[in-house]
Amino acid sequence: MNEVKFTDKLNWKAFIKELILWCFSFIISNVVNLLAFPLAPVIALFSLKDDEKSIPKIFHWWLTDDNPIDGDEGHWLRHPEDGKTFTKFKRRTAWLWRNKGYTFDTKYLSRKVGSVFFVKGKTEVGDTPVRDGYSFAVDENGVWQFYLIFKYPFTKGKCLRLRFGWKIRLPLNDTSINREQMIATSIGLWKSYTEE
Repeated sequence: MNEVKFTDKLNWKAFIKELILWCFSFIISNVVNLLAFPLAPVIALFSLKDDEKSIPKIFHWWLTDDNPIDGDEGHWLRHPEDGKTFTKFKRRTAWLWRNKGYTFDTKYLSRKVGSVFFVKGKTEVGDTPVRDGYSFAVDENGVWQFYLIFKYPFTKGKCLRLRFGWKIRLPLNDTSINREQMIATSIGLWKSYTEE
């Protein structure tokens, strides 16, 4: 079993190296993500013939490796099946737009997270259910995550959500460490959240 350890000293050299790497990766990820907007309808059209089997390999960067092109259970609830081809096309296009460049980000821009962490802020920050605040975690190799949730005081159910670095699962436990984690490039200016 893996064990999470904590330190009060940040490895600045490793962190700066990973920060620079993330900046370049952020640009590459966003170029691939932006390409999802014109490509998703094309990929969805190819998939109508025989699901993922009929999609040319060049488009596999935009698929999700942990769910089929029709999406997860929550996506099916948002886009229920009615037997019509156009409904299937819309559901698949929406899934690809929601998970832009997913396989590319997980396959080429992920980092292995270590087991010793420097942590500042709250360790339980998220939007489902909402826990506002910030967290900053860096492992012994410089792999990091900054996560911020700020609930807008002038409206209910909306927040600012920023998640940068790599997706380190918080609160830290043995499922967070010694695994490849996907790059985090999330900027949600008007993100919906749920209360407990």
